[in-house]
Amino acid sequence: MAQRYHMDADFPGWPRRPTLEAAAALYFLACVGRVALNLAGYLVALAFPGLDGQGVNWGLNLLYQAGFLLLPVARYCQERPGMGTGLRLRRCPPLALFLCALAAVAALFLADSLGTLWLVLLEVLGARLSLAAPAMDNGLMALLLSALLPAVCEELMFRGMILSAWERRGSRRALVMSGLLFACLHGSVEGFPVHLALGLALGALVLGSGSLYAGMLFHLLYNGLSLVLSGGGQTGQTLLAQIGGLQGVWTLLARTGLYGMVLCGLTWGVWAVGDSENAPPQPRQAMPLSAIVVLAGGLVTTLCVYLIDLLSLWGVL
Repeated sequence: MAQRYHMDADFPGWPRRPTLEAAAALYFLACVGRVALNLAGYLVALAFPGLDGQGVNWGLNLLYQAGFLLLPVARYCQERPGMGTGLRLRRCPPLALFLCALAAVAALFLADSLGTLWLVLLEVLGARLSLAAPAMDNGLMALLLSALLPAVCEELMFRGMILSAWERRGSRRALVMSGLLFACLHGSVEGFPVHLALGLALGALVLGSGSLYAGMLFHLLYNGLSLVLSGGGQTGQTLLAQIGGLQGVWTLLARTGLYGMVLCGLTWGVWAVGDSENAPPQPRQAMPLSAIVVLAGGLVTTLCVYLIDLLSLWGVL
């Protein structure tokens, strides 16, 4: 059995967990880093129009994932022995891993139907969507930088650092907040519902399995399959016309419900065979004012990104 630490006098019997202040600070850093590197990419494109855009994006993505997600979490844990146990960096039961792999496939179908429904709604509301499905490079480098790297770095940040810290406020609140902050950081109006659903599913799988590796596997397979199955193409039709009008909307609603139930069932299976913690009920810790201020700063930063995205969708920018 892994060595366990007393977090503080109010939480006996739990593995050592990050503080809410630390989680808020690292989230703020991640938000600022994303905005800064997006701006850097824009400036590089203006200054060097002939430069390989894909290579620049890969380099910036590597810098962001490693420099603003992985290294801060690793440094925080390095200075506090035993923190890895609180982040659930421990063995996951093989059957739970298998169910997580199946859940990733179900999530892929759920994301497709849910995402399409959301885009149809935006289109009906007047948003100018790009109906082209961009052809994505699914080579080894793309799989490493767009699938493996986020699976490790983002899970360490959100289902490791943030989820564990917010458990001081209760497990349900930790699940919701880690999923919401995960979705907010992506800064995409078009992708928000899908990112939120994935964030909640990842949090539930990690809590149920008792291992962060379950979330990493799910994240890796989801991103990898998304890359492999992506394609290009564009038609002159609206998205609503492409799916078959109102009848297509009802079909997508039915599919979303079906895939959602399958994903929930697989998640329940992970809870049944996993090694979730059975710590005694703990009193909830109040959210320190310093953590609230820093977290609000990160959210305001991401809201600015969403505002720009909204203005672009409706043709203002």
